[in-house]
Amino acid sequence: MKTTAWRPVLLLILLGSIKPISATADDFQLSKDGIGPITVSMEVHVRNAKDNLTAFPRQVAELTALARNDSGQAIRYAKFCVQAARRMKGCDFQFSIKRVWNPGEEITWTPDGRARRGIENASIRLVKIETSAGTAETSELRSALQTKR
Repeated sequence: MKTTAWRPVLLLILLGSIKPISATADDFQLSKDGIGPITVSMEVHVRNAKDNLTAFPRQVAELTALARNDSGQAIRYAKFCVQAARRMKGCDFQFSIKRVWNPGEEITWTPDGRARRGIENASIRLVKIETSAGTAETSELRSALQTKR
């Protein structure tokens, strides 16, 4: 009879010893210089860098960002910056695309790095964006000049 009284206590101790895994998912609509929207869904997982029993384990943030080009334009270059909640300068994560990103196309990035305070509530911003419209006009002009020769 006495062993059944300890079961709820043991259950509470067991539940208290489980490490919580922090994960959040947020959706953003970004635009810059009249180009956009770029729809970004971002999820951050925070975990211990090592599973060794240490007093103050280093935290690692694993980011998954899925972006979709909803601008209706082909994008030649885009650079994104992810900042932790109270950070004013710099980026915790940076990623970019350096090829043609067609309208409706989705791209996924999965960087990881040191988990700074507030990374669970991170925000993302579009630092730089260039469309391929200027490149297309230039190539059309070149081909027109070559046909005239």
